[in-house]
Amino acid sequence: MTVTLRRSAAVLSAGSGLLHLAMMGHGPVLLSLVMALMALVCMPCAGHLWRSARLRTWITVGSMNLSMLLLHLAMLSAGAHRGADVEDLSAGRSGIVLTHHHESAWSFSAAHQVLFGAATMAAAAVVLLSTLAAGIDLHRRYKDRLSQQHI
Repeated sequence: MTVTLRRSAAVLSAGSGLLHLAMMGHGPVLLSLVMALMALVCMPCAGHLWRSARLRTWITVGSMNLSMLLLHLAMLSAGAHRGADVEDLSAGRSGIVLTHHHESAWSFSAAHQVLFGAATMAAAAVVLLSTLAAGIDLHRRYKDRLSQQHI
């Protein structure tokens, strides 16, 4: 893999971990624990990508970021179905909010929305980089096997 590709994905992964740490404490305790866990999960992957990424690393990182991206999109979708209450946003409330129909939905403060959006974009970028890197690695392996068969 090219160093630029690996290190770009490493920086995005570490940044994603830092973004999750920045979102801690804004909402229920369970949500803060999940944010801390996600930050802890991001850092080792960033280290592996920085040093030398193998195909297994790219697949793991890509899968984890795809899962995170899908979770983020589900959270955004749940909030969009409910609609953001002006009182919730102006009061700076975030986390799980119960609607008057007892359906759970997500409501974020303005700062949380920016952090959440940045984490979502970082996850999408890492998924794309992981897919590209895995494709390059698989293509290289295929070419190596073909050249060994002709010897």
